[in-house]
Amino acid sequence: MRELRFGAASLLLGLMTTTASCGDDSTPGNTGLGTSSTGGNGPGVGGSGGSGAAGVGGAGAGAGVGGSGAGGAGVGGSGVGGDGVGGAGVGGAGVGGAGVGGSGVGGAGVGGAGVGGSGVGGSGVGGSGVGGAGGDGVGGTGGGGVGCIAPLAECDADPVTVCETDTSNNPEHCGACGHSCLGGACVAGTCQPIVLATQQSNPWTIALDDTHVYWTNAGVASSPSGSVARIPKMGGDVQVLAAGQTYPFIGIAVAGGWVYWTNYSGGTVRRVPVAGGAEETLASGPMNPKGITVTDTHVYWANNDGTIMRHPVTGPLQQFEVAFSAPGTKPYGVALGNGGLFWAVASADVGVIEYLPLGGGPPSRIAELQDLPLYVATQGDHVYWVNTGAGPSIVRAPMAGGPTEVLATSASAGAYGLAVAGPDVYFTNHQQGTITRTSSSPPAAEQVILTGQGKPRLIAADDLAIYWVNQTSGTVMKLAR
Repeated sequence: MRELRFGAASLLLGLMTTTASCGDDSTPGNTGLGTSSTGGNGPGVGGSGGSGAAGVGGAGAGAGVGGSGAGGAGVGGSGVGGDGVGGAGVGGAGVGGAGVGGSGVGGAGVGGAGVGGSGVGGSGVGGSGVGGAGGDGVGGTGGGGVGCIAPLAECDADPVTVCETDTSNNPEHCGACGHSCLGGACVAGTCQPIVLATQQSNPWTIALDDTHVYWTNAGVASSPSGSVARIPKMGGDVQVLAAGQTYPFIGIAVAGGWVYWTNYSGGTVRRVPVAGGAEETLASGPMNPKGITVTDTHVYWANNDGTIMRHPVTGPLQQFEVAFSAPGTKPYGVALGNGGLFWAVASADVGVIEYLPLGGGPPSRIAELQDLPLYVATQGDHVYWVNTGAGPSIVRAPMAGGPTEVLATSASAGAYGLAVAGPDVYFTNHQQGTITRTSSSPPAAEQVILTGQGKPRLIAADDLAIYWVNQTSGTVMKLAR
């Protein structure tokens, strides 16, 4: 909280050389009221209100100037063709007068409320409230400024209408001017989630391109009941791109006009054109493929047997054999960055984050002693991952190696997927049914932004929204950022 220090407020009133009619200074507890000047068209000047009193500007065909009230209210008079100037209220309220054809200037309320005056055909400057509720003055071309009291705001830049937008329920200006809910509702200044798709069978993974959301339905592990589907980001019909898949529950990627995924139980890596078409099998065999990612030239994935594989977008299969620090360790999620491939070794006792140059060479260890890390993501010069063990957390480290930084922790197990987007990291908790946001760099503060989700799994983000799948409710979801 800011510390505010004030001296005594004073208002200097300059009088015009024309004839004026002025109110007397009032004694404490009384009111000084400026009289109107009619014949001389001079200013009406409010008297100085004593403690607890009000100084009220008189109405003149020239300028109306509000008096100063210590502990009371200074109210600007109305000037037709002239200026209306708000008085200074110390501990009270300063309210700007109305200037028709002139300018309306809001008074200053120290410890109270300052409300901007209105100027029609002129300029308006909002008053300030320090220690109380300060009005926002918005100047218009040829129109007056106005102080909007939240949740009202001036969003349409129209000099005729003022404070026309209720940001508590406007889906195009939700919580602030210009913040669109992208088709969702706005409740109490907060965008609500949008259901893009329903009745999906065990949805698990998710990926994005510029126009669509892609996901896999894992189906049942022991049968070819899984599928790959997509839907426009702005909503529409679900398009099934591939059916009859065998438990595609870990990896999906979109690149170069293709959707790639891994069938964990089926032991295959496959792809299909993003708009639909013939499916292709890139690799098959006695393996359990997990996370997958794609460059312009190669597809990379992790195998449950401890190997990292790659396949040219066109050409024969190639394999990187990776030696880990302990037998039986299993790579899981993968991500590209820093000219190489990062992956998580999903083990509670040997949890590590590894890096391998794409051109080949020995792997290097970025972090160790992690607690069951699953998915990884990269942004800038850092790699991020989610620890899903007994002490769930969101952690990052420099891609080139260095100290780890914990960005978020969770009071209970269940952290699962993560997405990094600019200043934010979003992660799911499938046991608590929550979506949480934290900062992508320290110092970070967690904020649960959604509850009541049906076992949310993987999550993705673009510049405007986040997207995720709810496993038990069978839904694909979206929320404006």
